[in-house]
Order: sequence, then structure tokens, then C-alpha cells
Amino acid sequence: MSKLTIERAKELHERHRGISFPVDIEALAIAEGCELVDWPFIEPVKEVKQGRFIGIAFGLEQRERRHLIAHALAHHLLHCGNQLAFS
Repeated sequence: MSKLTIERAKELHERHRGISFPVDIEALAIAEGCELVDWPFIEPVKEVKQGRFIGIAFGLEQRERRHLIAHALAHHLLHCGNQLAFS
């Protein structure tokens, strides 16, 4: 794990001291400035991160949805400018 990742995780923990487990990843993403958008993506696309928006495919099981939101939130917190964009 990189030093940047560890530092960002510590910063996230500081901002959300009252967080408990299991983590409400949707509420955490919103608290971090993201907007979740359910979208009818065509397979194999299930998640897209663009700016502050996290697009999540309709109809996913809760476990996969949580995973994909956490993945997109990590991109939001760790770096910008490398997300896929569609026009």
C-alpha cells in the first residue's frame, strides 16, 4: 500500500470519526462530495466515475454495489484526471 493511500485513509478517518461498521459507503461517498447516479449501463459497464459523479448500474446486488461505490470513492480520494469519460 502506498504512503499516499495510507495518508488519505487517515484523513478520511479524521473527517468521519463517528463512522461505525459496517460502513454506509453510500453515505460516506455523499459526505465526501460525490453524487451517486443509478444508470442503465450496458454490460460490461457497471460503474463510471466522472468528476464528482459516480454512476452505478441498475440492478446490482448490494454487495457488488457497495464494492463499486467504494472503488469509485477511492479514485475520487486518491487522484483525479484518469477516469474514463464518455461523450
